[in-house]
Amino acid sequence: MPVKTKILLHLERPVQIIELLPERIHALFFSILPEKVSQELHSIKGTKPFTVCFKDFFGKDGKKEVKRISLTVTLLKDELFPLLSEGIILGKKELKIGGVGISSKRITSSEHKTYQRLMEEGKVTRDFLFFFQTPTTFKKGHSDYPLPEPALIFKSLLRKWNSYSEEKLELSLAELSKMLQVGGFWIKTRKLPVSQNAKLTGFTGRVFINARIEDEETLKKLYTLASFAEFSGVGRKTTMGFGKVSLIRDSTTS
Repeated sequence: MPVKTKILLHLERPVQIIELLPERIHALFFSILPEKVSQELHSIKGTKPFTVCFKDFFGKDGKKEVKRISLTVTLLKDELFPLLSEGIILGKKELKIGGVGISSKRITSSEHKTYQRLMEEGKVTRDFLFFFQTPTTFKKGHSDYPLPEPALIFKSLLRKWNSYSEEKLELSLAELSKMLQVGGFWIKTRKLPVSQNAKLTGFTGRVFINARIEDEETLKKLYTLASFAEFSGVGRKTTMGFGKVSLIRDSTTS
């Protein structure tokens, strides 16, 4: 069952936002969970069942100092939320990020939808307007591919859905490539650090995608995946906050 939760952490001293690298946020998330669970998640090859995003890092005020960190965490497996909640509420382990201690932590909100409910809410629509909130990219060869290619967007969503939902969706990459097209986009690209030694180039902004088909069942599948994007993220490094996306449901505003 996909879950989205927000966690507020208080630091022992102010830190510049740019120091709170995605790699450090990722490590902090692992430190909240039981060690055995962290090891199991770390060992998963390919698609992982969580995303962690410190959205302020992707803003333009990296030199600003903060003493609080608001994280958005999404989980794609039922058993992870109770373990995360336990680590936040009952965890006694000393937490640090970049050498700075965390004095307190709490969950401020959470929401969830079952995979079944996401499918039941599927609408018959040919138009999808996405807002990519943090840099999003795909991999082509050894390079970043920071372009909103519709088939790659939905391929990423389909892979995560079929990895963790009992209700599988059948769509091929060839089908996606034929039926989807970009109707317009309002994006910019940025290169940001993932860690002290690596950077990633991705796009942010709005992307309008149109499906050139009439089959209602297929359109419902596409809408299900588009809604799922808010839990799964899109593209590379979603476990570190990249590829955070929302579906703008009233596309007439575009």
